[in-house]
Amino acid sequence: MFRRVLQLLAEAIRELSEKGSRLVPALVLPGAGLVASAWVPELLPSGVMYTFAAWLLLVPFYAMFAVSCHRVIILGENHLPSRLGLFWSAREVQFIGRFIAIALLIWAATVLFMLLTSALAETADDPLSNALLDAAAGVFVSYFAMRFSLVLPATALSHELSFAESWAVTRGNGLVLAVAVYLPALASWLIFVALDEAVGDAEALILDIPYIFVSLVLMVVEIGVLSIAYRDLVMGGPRDGVDSG
Repeated sequence: MFRRVLQLLAEAIRELSEKGSRLVPALVLPGAGLVASAWVPELLPSGVMYTFAAWLLLVPFYAMFAVSCHRVIILGENHLPSRLGLFWSAREVQFIGRFIAIALLIWAATVLFMLLTSALAETADDPLSNALLDAAAGVFVSYFAMRFSLVLPATALSHELSFAESWAVTRGNGLVLAVAVYLPALASWLIFVALDEAVGDAEALILDIPYIFVSLVLMVVEIGVLSIAYRDLVMGGPRDGVDSG
């Protein structure tokens, strides 16, 4: 399985490196929007509603960021919605709706995992046990998210794919996709922890340019994995992309 995970990650990185000269300029402005949105909670009073409002501000920038990635990786360099990366249409609204639905699914899967492992969590009082439990939670949640997440690249390409169809087409590949997406997210978190230990101020890392850059690169790799999965599992492999909208 891990060989397939590494092959998938390598393919995503290869595609991104080959098409980066056209993709990177289109990610600068939405990426800056993502970074600015991450700073917003620092300027607002604490509270669930304020945090939710800041998250809603972030989502449109993520939609433009992800749609550009999906379209370039799957369809090619000439299929960017905008060279500057700023665009808006019904496609992006649908993308956000499906993204929020998957976010709710992730929340539900997290709650389910906590319920299933509550007894273990109470007895896990050493760092290794806690780390293993956290890793298992990440893969568990990623598995369910990835089984449904092919609707996102489909939406980016204006293709029709339901959540049920995404679940069906990822059968037998769910764990590979989950680990391939989880590893970049885990790497980002480990870098954050290491820098926090070195700097001693987690909040200051939000303003740390090198960390922001690395986090965005790893997020692009995650999106790339999803793009490759959609291309191979739904479209049957590399081809001249057909944009339906």
